[in-house]
Amino acid sequence: MATLHIIRRANDLLAIEAASQSGRNSAVLLIQDGVRASVPGPVGGVYASADDLAARGVQTDYPSVTVAQMSELILRHERVLVW
Repeated sequence: MATLHIIRRANDLLAIEAASQSGRNSAVLLIQDGVRASVPGPVGGVYASADDLAARGVQTDYPSVTVAQMSELILRHERVLVW
């Protein structure tokens, strides 16, 4: 089942571990302070909120996404978990 993990806190180790072990057909969306997190493991993709990156002055190697693109990610996945 394709799952989107939305991570809001960079120090939420349980969320990061669960997301990193979810497999290639799942994805991770980093929002709020979660844009400071690093997600290891074979996931289908890791994305970071462009607005939250800008608000925090943070840069990342993950692709940044707009609100519209975040909505598309949510609709493309069968299950969404917010951590």
